[in-house]
Amino acid sequence: MGSVIYNDSVLRLDDATLAHLQYAIIQRYRRGESFLLTWTIDGSIDGRERSLWLSPNAPLSFEFDEPGDVPLELAWVEALNDTADATGGLRIIDRYGRPIPVDLVERAA
Repeated sequence: MGSVIYNDSVLRLDDATLAHLQYAIIQRYRRGESFLLTWTIDGSIDGRERSLWLSPNAPLSFEFDEPGDVPLELAWVEALNDTADATGGLRIIDRYGRPIPVDLVERAA
């Protein structure tokens, strides 16, 4: 399990999901875009959602638990990018468009 660390939030994801999400986020940041990152808490289609507003001006880091590169799947990257263009923002989904459960850890200030 890797992590996305943004302000006081830590999202825990498997390394493959994290690699694809990192690629999608960095593409947006390179264009100077701010956007909403949304996920379902339990990973179900009808589950409760949570969102973070991501901005290239705020510190963001990615930590992978396993060393080495994760091969990127173009279809998965395209699926993530397609969600980012919708009003709900970039959604954390798998290569088939299904929500992926995300563990959120709030860090103490």
